[in-house]
Amino acid sequence: MTQEVLSGLCGMGRSHLSAIENGNRKPTLETLYRMSVALDIPMSTIVIAIEDEIKKQL
Repeated sequence: MTQEVLSGLCGMGRSHLSAIENGNRKPTLETLYRMSVALDIPMSTIVIAIEDEIKKQL
């Protein structure tokens, strides 16, 4: 899925989504929820993936 499609499904700008993806912005819980709905996955899946990434960095 392209950033353009996902950002449209989430109701946000593509540049905002790109900034989140690149680590330049931190998503709010509402943004994570919108992304999970657009991707048809539980929000917890996204949160766990973020948690796993942070653990790797520590």
